[in-house]
Amino acid sequence: MPLATSKTFWMVEYENELDLLAIVEVTHREDGGKAHVRLHDNNTGALLKRVPLVESWDVTYSYNLFFDRDTILYIEQIKNNNFCCHVYKIISRGQADE
Repeated sequence: MPLATSKTFWMVEYENELDLLAIVEVTHREDGGKAHVRLHDNNTGALLKRVPLVESWDVTYSYNLFFDRDTILYIEQIKNNNFCCHVYKIISRGQADE
C-alpha cells in the first residue's frame, strides 16, 4: 500500500540581481520529508528549474536558503543547536552532457 503524502510550500526567497523566486516545496510522507527548490522567473512566474534536495527535510528544524546564479546553499539547524550547511552547484543540461 502506498504511503500517504502531502505537499506544502515551506519558504519563498527572492534574488533581486537575478529577478528570481526560489520556492522550497516539501513533500511530506510517513517516512520523512523530501524537498525541491523551484526557481521561477519573477516577471512571468514560469518555472525555470526544479532542484531535488538529497537530504530529508524535517519541518521541525529551522532552515535558511540562499542562492545565486549557479549555487544553492541552505543551512539547517538540527538537534542540540547544531548546524549543517548544504551546497548545491547547478549545472545546465548542456554542461551535464559534456
